[in-house]
Amino acid sequence: NRLIQSLKLKGYGPYKIAYELEKKGIAKEIYHPILFNKNQKFEEILAGLYYKKNKNVPFPQKKEDISKQIRFFVNRGFSLEMIQTCLENFKHFNHQ
Repeated sequence: NRLIQSLKLKGYGPYKIAYELEKKGIAKEIYHPILFNKNQKFEEILAGLYYKKNKNVPFPQKKEDISKQIRFFVNRGFSLEMIQTCLENFKHFNHQ
C-alpha cells in the first residue's frame, strides 16, 4: 500500500502503478482490489497534474495539442475515460 501511495504522489495513474507493481512481482490479486477501489481518487490526481502542467496555458483548441496531452496522461497510466472527463471539466470551467 505504501508503494501505491508513493507512485500516486509521483502523479501516476492506476494502470502505470499496476504495471510497476507487476514488474516488482506483486500478484494482481493483491494490488487490484486496493488500486481500483473508488476511494483512490485518481481523478483528483489527474486534475491536479493537468492544472500543474497547464496553469498558464489556456485550454488547447487545436486537435494536435489535445492529442499530445492525451498521450502524456495515457503514458502516466490514466484511462482514456478519466482523461476525457478531466479535459471536459477544464474546457467547461474555462468557458464560464
